[in-house]
Amino acid sequence: TDQAVNALNGRIDFTNKDLAATQESLHTTQNSLSDCFNEVAVVRSDLERNVADTEARLKNDIRQKQQEAFEKIGQVEQQAELRSAEA
Repeated sequence: TDQAVNALNGRIDFTNKDLAATQESLHTTQNSLSDCFNEVAVVRSDLERNVADTEARLKNDIRQKQQEAFEKIGQVEQQAELRSAEA
């Protein structure tokens, strides 16, 4: 019976060591996943900021182009009025 108890104790020790290694591996995996989530959050934030900046630039560019077009249309209308007044 002492031999059986020793064998059982040996198996328990082995299982405990295996469990400790598994826990350490899970801890490492958890830390890696946490790091990945943090990196994804940073990239997402950067991307959202870049999209917002690009959107603001595009809106500004569109406003400028519209203004330029309105000014050119106004110039053409003025020239047309002057020509019709001369005729």
